[in-house]
Amino acid sequence: MKKGLLICSGGISTTMIAKKLNECANGYIEFEAKGIMTDTSWLDYLEDYSILLVSPQIKHMYSKLEEDVQGQIKLIQIEPEFFNLNSITEFWEKNKENI
Repeated sequence: MKKGLLICSGGISTTMIAKKLNECANGYIEFEAKGIMTDTSWLDYLEDYSILLVSPQIKHMYSKLEEDVQGQIKLIQIEPEFFNLNSITEFWEKNKENI
């Protein structure tokens, strides 16, 4: 099974978003959530993930994240209007072909 990582600043709200995305994905991919301001260990396990979803809270770090992953995995920025439990399903439908 493919694995995806949602990253944000703290990880609390993103954990709920990851759970909802897992429901949407129905076993196609499993998402985890990490707050990169408090836990940078995800870089050590980058090869475990096939995609990195970037929360709106850390949009300003997108270029740095591209450098960090060095093209090893795909990055997708989650637009603010989709970063909530009511709209993340729409994000999934819009992006599932790229995930």
